[in-house]
Amino acid sequence: ELTNQLHQGWLKARALKQQELERDYSGAVVGVGRAQRDAAAMGNATAKKQRARELAIEKFDADLSALERHETALAKEFDRLDETEAAYFVAADRRVSARALADKTREDMRAKAAAFADSEEGRRKKLVESLIAETDARIAQPTRRGRAMAAATFKDTHFNDLVV
Repeated sequence: ELTNQLHQGWLKARALKQQELERDYSGAVVGVGRAQRDAAAMGNATAKKQRARELAIEKFDADLSALERHETALAKEFDRLDETEAAYFVAADRRVSARALADKTREDMRAKAAAFADSEEGRRKKLVESLIAETDARIAQPTRRGRAMAAATFKDTHFNDLVV
């Protein structure tokens, strides 16, 4: 805005100077005088500066509009990507939440199992399981490491009917 105001003020000053020059020209009777030559030289210099300033403004406007077009295109592309890939993001969120739920469930189950193992009922269950395992190891397996034992081993025992 400040640049624009300066530009407008410069245009007004130039217009006033042009009017003065035209008055000088109309008042000149003999050929091209010194005032006319100075005015012509100044006019060329200021015209060059003005043209350079106008070109700079046009270039800035062109760059700005190109940047705006680029930003608009990027926004459209991101919107399109959001539409097409939204399903993948939803699936990823579901997967993350499912993993978190599974981890929490596992932790809860571990905590519950640890609490049960420390309880009276858990200790009794462990004792019963160890007694069952010991009993199975001593009497319920009529073989040693997969080999059948001799029938004489079981003579006069309750296994007589089970072993051929």
